[in-house]
Amino acid sequence: MNGPPATRWSKAPISTRPTCARWSPNTGGPWPTHGLDIDALRQPAIRVRCALIDGKLAGIAALVDLGAGHAELKSMRTAAGHGRRGVASRLLDRLLAEARTAGFDRVSLETGTEPYYAAARAFYRRHGFAECTPFAAYQLDPASVFLTRSLHDDTAPNECIHQPPAAE
Repeated sequence: MNGPPATRWSKAPISTRPTCARWSPNTGGPWPTHGLDIDALRQPAIRVRCALIDGKLAGIAALVDLGAGHAELKSMRTAAGHGRRGVASRLLDRLLAEARTAGFDRVSLETGTEPYYAAARAFYRRHGFAECTPFAAYQLDPASVFLTRSLHDDTAPNECIHQPPAAE
């Protein structure tokens, strides 16, 4: 094997990337979904990156600025036919590097607890993410697991900063 194929990165606005726009961020089901739709992906506080291999979409991910040095990884997907080829790892590495450069201290994410998400949870753990409490506006939910990692100090505990909901 000669290694993974070359990956070209797109920073183009999502509105000019129709191949990115075709992917639905939600898998459906009776539980809450937290994926971003195409309009949300166009917001200026969201960085969207597409990995292209041989001119075809291989992966997509977004990074959302939550404020106070905290970012959220959203809508990470690998295209059919590109699984187990390193696309997700390279896409994640790219976004984590961009997050460091942009001055973020921590990246967190939400993913599902269903068996369908087992591979994703294992992937994030291999990349230094650890379980944490809900962050930002998330609430405890039996269908969600929350993961986080520090970007600057690998010895720092991986703890989310939970922002409690506003008093009712």
